[in-house]
Amino acid sequence: MRLKEFMHQCNDIGIGSLGIVSIISVFIGAVSAVQTSYQLVSPLIPPETIAQIVRDTVILEFAPTLVCIVLAGVIGSKIASELGNMRVSEQIDALEIMGINTKAYLILPRIIAALIVIPMLVVLSAALGIWGGRSEER
Repeated sequence: MRLKEFMHQCNDIGIGSLGIVSIISVFIGAVSAVQTSYQLVSPLIPPETIAQIVRDTVILEFAPTLVCIVLAGVIGSKIASELGNMRVSEQIDALEIMGINTKAYLILPRIIAALIVIPMLVVLSAALGIWGGRSEER
């Protein structure tokens, strides 16, 4: 039962936020490439430097920061509303009466799923950010 709930939370956190993470990552890569190429208008700086700067900033700064901010907003509010709705409709009280440890049943699968899925989303965001910034390299 816990494995099923864990897989459900992995699906909600990962697949549920894949669209917004992909769109933001591609646009952040493109914007950082445009801004970097706009700022570095010098004949002394080779164009390959722009690609290296975009790669480094997307991997080190933008991908982890933006993915975590988006997930804190989207997934955090979704989890809070689910648990709040369960408290209001007395589902959590029913689980406690049945003798189920509610913290291990409701919260632990969400935390473990987030610990596994968020790094995967950060790696995907970094790859899509680099892909989004590839057009300004030329």
